[in-house]
Amino acid sequence: MPDPSLSVPELWEQIIGFVPTSSKCADLKAVALVCRSFTPPAQRGIFHTVSFVTGNRWLNGRQHDELAESARRFADIVESSPHLLSYVYHLRLHNAGPGCYHALAAIPWSHLRQLYVQYPLPPKAKADLTRLIGLPSLRELDIRTWGDHPIDILSLCSTSIEKLSIAPEYQSHPPEAPPRPSLRPKILELKLNGTTPFIGYVTELFDLTSLKTLEWWGTPCPDLDRFFLEYGQTVETLNLSDLSTWAAWDDFSLSHFPSVTSIRTLSKITKRHNKILDTLPLDNHVLHLSFYAERRTLNEEIQDIARDLEEIVLTRLMAVRSVEFTTRSDEFASEAMRSLFPTQRSLVDRHRELFPRLWERKLLSVYVEDLKLE
Repeated sequence: MPDPSLSVPELWEQIIGFVPTSSKCADLKAVALVCRSFTPPAQRGIFHTVSFVTGNRWLNGRQHDELAESARRFADIVESSPHLLSYVYHLRLHNAGPGCYHALAAIPWSHLRQLYVQYPLPPKAKADLTRLIGLPSLRELDIRTWGDHPIDILSLCSTSIEKLSIAPEYQSHPPEAPPRPSLRPKILELKLNGTTPFIGYVTELFDLTSLKTLEWWGTPCPDLDRFFLEYGQTVETLNLSDLSTWAAWDDFSLSHFPSVTSIRTLSKITKRHNKILDTLPLDNHVLHLSFYAERRTLNEEIQDIARDLEEIVLTRLMAVRSVEFTTRSDEFASEAMRSLFPTQRSLVDRHRELFPRLWERKLLSVYVEDLKLE
């Protein structure tokens, strides 16, 4: 084998970039020891995402202490090797305690771009979280709560944030919103859980006039139609979930989204999908449709819905280039699914039967997760 240090370094960096980060980055740690020139690209992979996570929602003192100790050890590492901080782009905090937040807030982050936070947030940690979400390098914020209201925290976000995801897990009305900041973050991608009526606070705290991607989870809230009318004009990618679950979507109209080119739903196709697609104006610019497929959507009951959907696509979506159906890998591997579709080819053939004209025009694609079958 030739000496890696004498080879093209850019090529080796690309190759190392494909090494998986699973198994606690064991493979990348081994790569970092091969030679001196391999160390920086391997470290970039190792430190790209730093996580302090526990799956237990209700932490006890011992678990809090363990996460805090891990955070302090990480702080010591980057203090002794400060160049490593330039490799950290994504920080994940899941049910962390005040000690963990305090250790991380003291670190002089320089390149952190993504921050994921899941509550409950200990009251003592709120000031430290405020420091983190105010970092000027931050571009993406994903904040999820239960029991607590993130409104006061969100009002202190860095103005550089462009991607925002909020998923509060409460049903009560949030507290009074803080005053509108003089300079608001301009959000390009927004993901909201709509099960709570706090959308008005989001429009006060963030500039949504240039919104390009909108993802909505849960039932429509009372102000949703007005929100879509005001901020849907610039949206190009629209992701909607639970369309098959909530009857409140019956009055939803896609006419509020004149610029949309991609529509994706994670729910099984129903008559409601067809009704919603039929609200698109004839001069729409939709290029891509994506649906979630599962066992119940592929039985005989789906025939009429599939026929109507195919007709809408071919007569109303004149610019469409692809219609995708995706089955989750765990769903496809289930015993019930395998009894119907023992092979990937049988799954493709079933979609071909349901949408013969889409298939003939090469518009239909079938996936199992990220694997394209046809």
